[in-house]
Amino acid sequence: MIVGLGGGPGELLRVTVRRDRSAVVVALKGELDLHTQPLAEDAFAQVLTETAPHPSGVIADLSELTFCDSTGLSALISARHRLAADGRPLVLAGVHDRVTQVLSLTGLDRVFGCYATVAEAASALDQDG
Repeated sequence: MIVGLGGGPGELLRVTVRRDRSAVVVALKGELDLHTQPLAEDAFAQVLTETAPHPSGVIADLSELTFCDSTGLSALISARHRLAADGRPLVLAGVHDRVTQVLSLTGLDRVFGCYATVAEAASALDQDG
């Protein structure tokens, strides 16, 4: 599933959902903010309803996320809570400097499992599951 907001080369956020061997990967490309939060939340909600039987967890691939504000963090926290209620962990992969700084300032780097790559995140989910 691929969804976007803004259309074309200047789109604000593109969300791609794919199922890997051990996880569902939700890749976010662009900006996660007040304008794009509903798109991200809808994608995570679809993961809950459309991926049963489900793999061990969900990976948010943030390697192509260029901006994330407090509203974007709220979308990730909300997704984490909804997925946890379904028994599915949400981990973050590909977190780079800009997003790492926001996670660190808010203390969320200690709440989310953060991994350099999707492969590392999937391996961690395999070990935990």
